[in-house]
Amino acid sequence: MTIEVDFDPLYKTLRGLRERAEDVSPAWEKWGDAIVEEEKQQFTLLGARFGSAWAALSPKYARWKALHHPGKPIMRLTDALHDSLTQRPMGVERINSHSAEFGTDVPYAHWHQDGTSKMPRRAVMAETPILAAHAKRLITQHIVHGGK
Repeated sequence: MTIEVDFDPLYKTLRGLRERAEDVSPAWEKWGDAIVEEEKQQFTLLGARFGSAWAALSPKYARWKALHHPGKPIMRLTDALHDSLTQRPMGVERINSHSAEFGTDVPYAHWHQDGTSKMPRRAVMAETPILAAHAKRLITQHIVHGGK
């Protein structure tokens, strides 16, 4: 008496897992979409998405802005920063098989992100636990289920 076990389906599954683990760029693409949605919320909620709302403009700058750019919300003077973070491709997008980088290429963004001695911090981007967990879910989903 003999028992035969066909391991070919198992080997096929393991090969698929390995191949998908070698290139998770489809998951990074989906994560980029999620970041854009978070950034849209950040601008809509005037900074409150990642913690406390953005600091108000100084009275002097608020008067100047109201005179020269009436109706423009905080952090939206030219919309360059907003647009570079709220649509794909983002200002900075580097996606490869095992890593991704998303952000803005607007030169003055770091002054808002970190603040200066004359300007309060108004963070436009933040790595939140929710975004990190979402990335892990997307990568796991890609490897285990082929992104389905």
